[in-house]
Parts: sequence; C-alpha cells; structure tokens
Amino acid sequence: MRPSSRVGVCLAALLASGCAGAFLEVSPHRGAPASPDEYWRADPAGIDGARPLTGNEEATFIHPDDLDHFDTQNAALGLGRLIDVALHNSPNTRSTWSAARAQAAAVGAARGAYYPQIDMDADLMFAEGISASGSRAFTERSFGPEWTLSWLLFDFGAREASIEAALEQLIAANWQHDQTVLDTVLITVQAYHQLAGALRQVDASELSVSDAAASVRAAKARMEAKIGTAYDFLQAETTLAQVQINLEGYRGQVEIGRGQLRTAVGLPANFDLEVKKDDSRADLGATMGSVDEMIETARRLRPDLGGAWAELRASEAEVWAAKAAMLPSLSASGSVQRLTVDSDLPTERGWPYTTGVTVSLPLFTGFTNVNQVLEAQATAEVARANAVAAEQTAIEEVWSSYANLRTAEATVKTSQRWLEAARKSYKAARVAYDNGLGNIIELLDAQIALSTARSQLIGAETTWLMGLAQLAHDVGLFSREATTHRVLGELRAPALGAGRSPAGIE
Repeated sequence: MRPSSRVGVCLAALLASGCAGAFLEVSPHRGAPASPDEYWRADPAGIDGARPLTGNEEATFIHPDDLDHFDTQNAALGLGRLIDVALHNSPNTRSTWSAARAQAAAVGAARGAYYPQIDMDADLMFAEGISASGSRAFTERSFGPEWTLSWLLFDFGAREASIEAALEQLIAANWQHDQTVLDTVLITVQAYHQLAGALRQVDASELSVSDAAASVRAAKARMEAKIGTAYDFLQAETTLAQVQINLEGYRGQVEIGRGQLRTAVGLPANFDLEVKKDDSRADLGATMGSVDEMIETARRLRPDLGGAWAELRASEAEVWAAKAAMLPSLSASGSVQRLTVDSDLPTERGWPYTTGVTVSLPLFTGFTNVNQVLEAQATAEVARANAVAAEQTAIEEVWSSYANLRTAEATVKTSQRWLEAARKSYKAARVAYDNGLGNIIELLDAQIALSTARSQLIGAETTWLMGLAQLAHDVGLFSREATTHRVLGELRAPALGAGRSPAGIE
C-alpha cells in the first residue's frame, strides 16, 4: 500500500471515530441533546467515554469528619450539632473553602515573580558534514547541560500590582466563604424552626381532635338520652373529621420538614436523622438595638460587603498593573553550560557562559496596552458600582428584616390574646352545652375558634423565630451558638458596637 493510501485510511478511521462521538471537535453536536424537545442521553462512545467515572456519581457524599455525629446509636441532635454537621457537610461551604485555598495558592504563585527563575536544559546533538563529492567530510557530537537564569529587577510596579490584585482576590474569596457559612447557618436554623413549628402544630391539632371527640361523645349521649338530635351528633362528627384532616396535614408537614432539614445540613432527605424537640418560644420582653444601629453593624460585619470592597481594590490593582505594563522593565539574565564536543578533531570541553542586563520598552503594541488600561478602568467602575449596590441591598435587607420581626412580635401578642379569649369562650360553651343551656353550633364554633387560635399562635411564634434568625443573618451576627437567647443577646445595642470589621469597607 502506498504511503498516501495509508494516510487516507488513517484519516478515514479518525473521522469515523469522530462521527461516533469520541471526538467532539469533529462532531460537537453529539455532546448536546439531539433537539429542543428531547432529553440528553449519555452516549458511552461519546463524551462519557472521554471522562472515566470516579464511582462517586451514584454515592451520597457524607464527609468522614461528620460520621462522629451519627455514632451515638441515632441519638437526637440539637440545633448546635446540626449546624456543625451542615458546615462540615455542605457542598457550598466546601466549594468556597476550596476556592479560598486555590486563591491563596494563586497569591503564592504571583509572589514568585520576586524570585529569579532558573532553568536547566540538557542537549545531545549529532552533526555530519558532506563534501562536494558526496563523501562524508566530518562527524560531530556535542552534549552537556545548560543552566539559564533570568531575574526581573524593576518594572515600575507591574509585579507589585499583580500581587496586590491576587491578594485582594484572596480576601474576597475568604469573605465569600464567610458569607456562605452565614447562609448555611441561616438555612439550617430556619429549617429547624420550621420542623419544630410543624411538630407543635401536630401536638396542638391532637388537642383539637381530643376536644372534637369529647363533643362527639357529648352529642351522642344527649341523642341517646332523647334530649339531643341526630343533627347535633352529625355536626359534631363532621367537625371531628375536619380536625382529623388538619392533623394529617400537619403530620405531612412534619415529614416534609424532616426532609428539608436533612437537606439543609447536607444529607439526603431520607437519611436516618433524629432531631431533638425544640421548646423555643418568642421572647417578646427582650430589648434590641435600633434599626440604625443594626444597619451600621451590618456595614461593618457583613462578609458580602467585605468581599465586594475587596473585589474593587483588586480591580484598582489591575488598573495599576495595566498602566505599569506600558513602562520600561529591567531584567538580568545569564546562562552557563558544560559543553563537550566530540568530532574528528580532538575532543573539546569548556564552560561557555553569557550574562547581561536587558531593558524592555513597549513602543507600539497595536494599541493593546492602551485598551487594556481602559478595560481595567471600566472593570474597576463596575466593581465600584457592584460594591455600592451590595451595600444598599444590605441596608434594605436589615430594614426589612427588622420590620418583619417587629410585625411578627405584634402578631404573637395578638395571637396570645386571641388564644386566651378562645379558651375562655370554649370553656363557657362546653359548660353551657353540658348543662343543656347551649346548642351544638355554639360549642363547635367555639371549638373551631380555639383550634384556629392554637394554630395561629404556633405559626406566629415560628414566624418570629425565623424572622429573628433572618435579622441576625442580615446584620452579620450569626454564630454556631444560634440559640434564641444568644441571638437576642447579640442584637442588643451594646453588642452591636463590637465585632470584627471587614478591612477596607468604605
């Protein structure tokens, strides 16, 4: 077979494999769904064949550090332990932590520009000369290692600017991780209180079922004694069925809440995780700082604001680097080689070397440097606008969370009065009905009102607890000890003046 034929066969085989999807550079559409109305189906001969599976695709990831939390024979976990599990196991915190570590390495790489760069090459070359008559004239072999050194001495701050930009990016990455920790704590706390509220609703609904069952028994007794009607009995049965349906609904909410809490802590929704029953209630007697104090605290403490201002400083350093790239730079260089030449002539050995200083000045780069400065300046303006927008958003979030908590507090107070009145009304209706002075409709209305008041108070207190968590998050005060007492203590006026401050917030 001729060489050209062999080449043709090889090309045909390559194209055939590409058409089969093994090379997306030949058939890129194989890596996407065939049409807008179809699912993507993995092709073993296509992109999956180019990426070996690790075995983790079908396994739920639970970090080994978290297994200690589940080795107590399914002991119930409190909020503090749940937050620990969430922070260790959350893919979000692991992602931002790894990103911060990667950026720390990037700073180290950037600082490498301060050091000289040393390389070594080893050469082995053969040469053969041919005379005019076609005979071999000489042969020569040369071999030996060569060391080369280059060192940037001065560049009008371009090197420092690049390092500064990388350092500010590291600060931003660290603040982003802190923000993710804050968000993870909030999600866990709110899921915990949501589940606790659903459990309390089940308890309250069981009381309502007990009250409704007592009404059914009383109506049946009166009907059998010929002093009541079947209508009264059927009305009581209807009300009992209604509250039983409500009970089943709350039990369903408990199961949903369990799954949401498990997901919030980074576990599968069906993971066997028992949670301690929460007895937190709205603490309406606690005093908190003013909304203006909380806004000022948020401006000092919120990690997302610290990250936004760090991004701005990194962009400003990039402007500095772009301008410095238009200026001269001074570098030193040198090389030394251990050279051995073996030829028809006597063998030669030596240490040839070079050394010198180079001044580089970009005279014309096709307007590249000028436009890079303009790009960096515009990017810095974008970062500044983003930082201002982030601060305004933070202020609005604190303002809204504060207002929502105050509204929830008023709702809890009203719900408490409603429940107290409903209890008295139900008690009076029960006594009147048992003594033949009231009718079944009055009793059932009072009973439904009491059931509704119980549910309303539980819902209001749950909303208050979740609103308290949201306010602490928006102010930037959340810690792992996210108990109601601890959060209220941090939101008091004296505590608001303390705390860390993101460096450089303007």
